[in-house]
Order: sequence, then structure tokens, then C-alpha cells
Amino acid sequence: MESSKYLVYYTAGCNSLYVDITNLSIRSILKYNDVSNIDFLVLCDESMIDKCTRILPSFVKLISTKNSPTPEAASMKKLSIFDYMTKEYESVLFIDSDILCVRCNIVNILKNIKKQDTLYVFTESTINEDHQNRFWTNSKYSSQDMKYFLENNIYVFNAGLFGFIPDTFMKTHFANLRIIIDKHKGPFFYEQSFMNNYFNLNNKTDRSVLTRDNYVMHPTDSIFYEHKLVHFCGIHIPGVSKLARMQRYCARFIPEFTL
Repeated sequence: MESSKYLVYYTAGCNSLYVDITNLSIRSILKYNDVSNIDFLVLCDESMIDKCTRILPSFVKLISTKNSPTPEAASMKKLSIFDYMTKEYESVLFIDSDILCVRCNIVNILKNIKKQDTLYVFTESTINEDHQNRFWTNSKYSSQDMKYFLENNIYVFNAGLFGFIPDTFMKTHFANLRIIIDKHKGPFFYEQSFMNNYFNLNNKTDRSVLTRDNYVMHPTDSIFYEHKLVHFCGIHIPGVSKLARMQRYCARFIPEFTL
């Protein structure tokens, strides 16, 4: 019987330093996981293909995409993944480039993504009012919407890490989101505001796999977060500062991991 196959994918664009950051993330996964059943794919700006080829592991599949004029445009490319998948996978995990694998079992996460028509996400806040925050919405929710979220334990989620079964349901959802984004004229926060609107209003999320047991956002540099995906998120942190911070964290807490 053929073993299961999984996909982990990234985006890298707008700033070439994100190739270095992506490299650090991928190699941290390789250090602590048997990846024989995992394919890795990076959607990168065409101007960065040469750099990706030079520094990323040779088995990583590179997809050249149109150069991103803004960080938002680069990040949005995660929703185009179905344009480039040529194999069948049991499950898929998107990982932001600024996430380090600190002795975390990625395979176990992928194996626990089992439900169709569902986006597996991490709950960033359990405060119901945060649904109205610009980080998680691009429109005003009604009082009925807010009541629906509260009654169904639907919370805002971070779009830097999510998983799904790559079936026709999710392909349709991602296609719908791209249409919504193309038509949108008002303010928004990356694809995260659109994804929260869409998947939360349709109650299509699962929060049982990506939890505080295996994932941490906004880490404190002095704390060792063992067996976790550690997300050095921060929209105002320049690429050079973000990379340096991740490298310092590796040197302090996981010295056995070296590039």
C-alpha cells in the first residue's frame, strides 16, 4: 500500500531577505522531522528564483510567480496554491516564512488534518469583540453575526499557519476568496481579514490541531518554546531584523541546529 503524501508550502516575495527566512524555516523542519513523505513547495517572485535555487534545499519545488509590488501581494499568493498542485496529497500545511520548527512534530500535525471542507487554524484571540478589529475583518459585522460567533465558539484566527485537505471544497473556497479580494475596494489586512470573514461566517474552521500545545505567536526571546512552531510575527519588523532575531533564537536555544 502506498504511504500517505503531504505538502508543506510557503510564499516568498517583495523582499529577497524572505528567501533567507524561508530557508531557515524549512531547514528547522528538516532537522527535527522525517520528511520522506512530505513535499515542500515555495511560491516565489520570479526575481528571486535564482536566490531560491542557490540556498534552499534542492528537493524544494520552486514556482516562479509574478513579482510582488507589496508585502500584501506576496502574502496573497498562498491562496493560489491550487494552481500549482500537480499531485494528490492527504493534507496540506501552509507555513509563514518566519516560523521556526523547534523540535516540533510536523508530520503529526499533517496526519491530524482529517476533515474535508474545513480550514484548520490557530485561534489568536477568544475575545469576541476582536472580530471587529481591522486585523480580522474588512467589513462591519452585524449584531447577528457577532451573536453567531459567540454561540458557536468561533474566534479570530491567524492566517500565517493553516492546514486543509486539498479537495474540491477547499479549491472552491480559495477561488471564492480570490474573487472577493479582486473585487474589494476598501481597507484590509493582508489576506487574513478576508479569510476570517469567509471561513468564520461559514463556520468552516477547526481549532483542535493547531493549538498552544504546538504553536506560539509573538514569542519572548528569552523563553525556550520546545516542541512548538514558533512564529516571529510582526508586520513592522524589517526582514533583516526578523532574520537576525530568528538566528539569535536558534543560537541560544537550539544550538544543534545550524545552517
